[in-house]
Amino acid sequence: MFIELVKGVSLLLALCFLHGVNVRLWRSRPLVGQVLSGAIFGGICVIGMLTPLVLKPGVIFDARSVVLSMAGLFGGPLVAGIAAAMAAAVRLLLAGEGAAVGLLVILLCAASGLLYRHARMRGWLGVDTITLACFGLLLHAAVLGLF
Repeated sequence: MFIELVKGVSLLLALCFLHGVNVRLWRSRPLVGQVLSGAIFGGICVIGMLTPLVLKPGVIFDARSVVLSMAGLFGGPLVAGIAAAMAAAVRLLLAGEGAAVGLLVILLCAASGLLYRHARMRGWLGVDTITLACFGLLLHAAVLGLF
């Protein structure tokens, strides 16, 4: 179990690096950058879902909730939409008892990230450690509620 958690953290660190490079590389062509960011966030979700912590056959646990919410928060609607579509397609292919809940988690997390982004743009919320931690706790409580 510990190794699976370390893999998840490693994927998140790789995501941060790849997203940062992508943003700088495509600064002059933001639409291309957003599409590629969506593919990066979605790809990390897919890798996480293909190497999950398996609770029982068809019921998996991975870092997709974090990745999708951050796609919405930092990437916006196009990035979150591409990443969510990629994650949903793979979750459907994986099937199992948890597929329906998995799809709801994907939708909830992408939408929550977009709501946080909206609140941030309006000046209602900041992106600081405490606010992000509270957001994470609320999001994961909602995800657990879906289970």
